[in-house]
Amino acid sequence: HTWYKVLMLRRALAGKHGIVVWIDADALVVDEEKPLEFFLCQAEGRDLMIQEDLSAECRLNCGVMIFRRTFWCQTLLRLLWEGNLSRRHHCKAYYEQSALVRLLVEAGELEPRPQGPQGRLQHAADPVDPVSRLCIFPLR
Repeated sequence: HTWYKVLMLRRALAGKHGIVVWIDADALVVDEEKPLEFFLCQAEGRDLMIQEDLSAECRLNCGVMIFRRTFWCQTLLRLLWEGNLSRRHHCKAYYEQSALVRLLVEAGELEPRPQGPQGRLQHAADPVDPVSRLCIFPLR
């Protein structure tokens, strides 16, 4: 069930790990030449890296996420798991993505509607560059 990843991430970030990476079972690593450190450098010390979704159904894809163990990430996951609107939907598959988008919009981390080029969330996407669809939070 997709909601369990939120609970597992909360538990992992409460532990001793400084970085926690979530990869869904159906995700695929297509470039083994890029180490995890390559992506961590892209974050420039910020806390959460997540991909834009390629469909129009949801703005973010929770299939691959990289979290730093910070108060910001722990609070985000706590609100995602315990929030009144979220708890009602724990039995609905994929809703955690929509709930995460809602939380990021409420926190001022995402625009209510995509504003960038071609409706992208943070910057223009390059079909060749794997980092071009990477969203990094918090913005500030």
